Amino acid sequence: MNRNYTIIGIGRALQVLIALAAMRLLTRLLSGSEVGNVYLVLSITSYFSLVFLSPVGLYITRRLNDWHKEGVLLDYFACYNIYVLAVSLSVFPVLFFVKGVFGIAADISALGLCLLAFGYIYAGTWNSTIIPALNMLHHRLSFVVFSTATLLLSLVFSVFLVKVYSPSSVMWISGQIIGLLAATAAALLYFRRKVRYSLNFGLVWGVIKKPRLRGIAKFSSPLLVTTFFMWMQNQSYRLVVEKNIGLDFLGRMAVGLGIAAAIAAVAESLVQQVYYPVYYTEINTRDGEIRKAAWDKMAGAIIPLYLLTTLFVSFLAWHLVTVLVDVKFHEVWIFTIFGAWVEFSRITTNIFSTVAHSEMRTGPLATPYALGGVLTASGVYFASFSSGHAFWVPAALMLSGFVTLSFMITGMRRIMKFTIDFRAIKMALLLALPFPLGLLVKNSEGSFLISCAVLLALGAYFIFAQYFLYHKAMPSLWSSNGQSRMPGGA
Repeated sequence: MNRNYTIIGIGRALQVLIALAAMRLLTRLLSGSEVGNVYLVLSITSYFSLVFLSPVGLYITRRLNDWHKEGVLLDYFACYNIYVLAVSLSVFPVLFFVKGVFGIAADISALGLCLLAFGYIYAGTWNSTIIPALNMLHHRLSFVVFSTATLLLSLVFSVFLVKVYSPSSVMWISGQIIGLLAATAAALLYFRRKVRYSLNFGLVWGVIKKPRLRGIAKFSSPLLVTTFFMWMQNQSYRLVVEKNIGLDFLGRMAVGLGIAAAIAAVAESLVQQVYYPVYYTEINTRDGEIRKAAWDKMAGAIIPLYLLTTLFVSFLAWHLVTVLVDVKFHEVWIFTIFGAWVEFSRITTNIFSTVAHSEMRTGPLATPYALGGVLTASGVYFASFSSGHAFWVPAALMLSGFVTLSFMITGMRRIMKFTIDFRAIKMALLLALPFPLGLLVKNSEGSFLISCAVLLALGAYFIFAQYFLYHKAMPSLWSSNGQSRMPGGA
């Protein structure tokens, strides 16, 4: 367990440094409107990925260990590739129509927008399928190497294209696509060498001719509706803001929210890499009590970690913005505070949604996300016409996030009588008490060195507090016979 955590921890530390460099370079090399274009394109691609690919991807994750044991995982990957390619190609007619009617992404040509979306969806989907599969199969070191290589290559290619050709969103995203493709190709070659079985073209052709879609449809169909509303809640605001307020404001708000999202993503990814392989292994049982115990352990360990991260970002938003982005974006710190709580509600909602995945009953997920999605779209639309839109737009995002979370908890309680560990949550709140000290250091001049010093001091304490919470959760990861349930043992 300690070895696994160390490997993943070192990898995430490297990835954090690369992500920080990417944020700084993005805001330094591109203007506010071009940054807005970057986030707008990412919102468009996330629609196709989240709505049409994510439900099937979750089904693959749920069955991955079984298919690997049966020696047919590569065959199902080959079948999935056809579906991924079809979804990626669908962007051409859809985006040509949407751009012509609604005029989205006015600064990018229709063909350019379609090519960017196609490349990002296809490369991003396979990158987020092959590399996490290595982690699910307990190849920790290779997972860390390829995840880090993805970020590094994407950043290098993006900066190269922006510097050599033009400081535009098109060049930046093109570099991201090249990096994703290169890292995914290398990970796939490695993956094929590690598994002890080869591709069975006969089985693949048989599945293509007579697809057995009942299990996938039963699991994934409700998620199509759910993920659409998830996209409405988390991404649709960018299209509304671009149309009603403008690209420059979108770019600045997206940067502020993006800082919180990036930090939350690091915490979420690290925690999932440690706990989710165990969780998905343990819920592969017909015993409902074992599945409940697995969820209670997983949620009891990671919700306090997320809460502590949210409080850290909230109290240190000004210093984070000063260090992470170019000086022309320093005023976005208020968006980072909102973003911290938007991300907390999103991540916590995702944790509770795993109850439905455990019980293979994904239908009830639709209602909470539908309410949140509609509330977000309507709230942001009306807020965008307000003279105080800089406050009310992110406030609408935060409110809808907590509405979704409350309905998700209620809905999942009908499926499983889970237990929430409030003692660990109270401990996280107590550990966060030193964070307000960061407010005492004003740094109104935006000094990079002063903010670095504050972040180093309180960041060191933050790491200690996270480890303390993790250490407190460790006993629940041990089975009654004293052996670790975590892969690799301790």
